[in-house]
Amino acid sequence: MDDILSQDEVDALLRGMDEGEVTGVGGMPLTQILSKEDIADVVDKTKNGGAEIVK
Repeated sequence: MDDILSQDEVDALLRGMDEGEVTGVGGMPLTQILSKEDIADVVDKTKNGGAEIVK
């Protein structure tokens, strides 16, 4: 997805491992925008983001 969206167009609720079902961008579920692999990559980067900052 190469389009730039404003923060107002992102609706996210993080709770457990929903794999993007309750996260939306521009009114569309994340699962319709990104592949499962891309979603898994985002989840991994979110989980380990603190470790990157500390390095």
